[in-house]
Amino acid sequence: MTPLPLQFFRHLRNACGHTGNWNFQELKHPAQWRDKRLMLEHIGQPVFGEFFKHGDLALLVLDIDKRYFETQPVAVNAGEA
Repeated sequence: MTPLPLQFFRHLRNACGHTGNWNFQELKHPAQWRDKRLMLEHIGQPVFGEFFKHGDLALLVLDIDKRYFETQPVAVNAGEA
């Protein structure tokens, strides 16, 4: 199963590409990020508003980057730099 934050991001991406409103027909898998959980009641509502603020987008991307893409820095020898 896809992790909850990635499901949330997938629905967000789709909504932004289709009129800026949440546009899913059903939720086959839970979609949650932090304290925000998508529910059927969100269908047709604007993405950015009371539920999801503009600044939340940056936090969501940072959370996903940190969890799935950040790696430990590679040590570089002083003589190689």
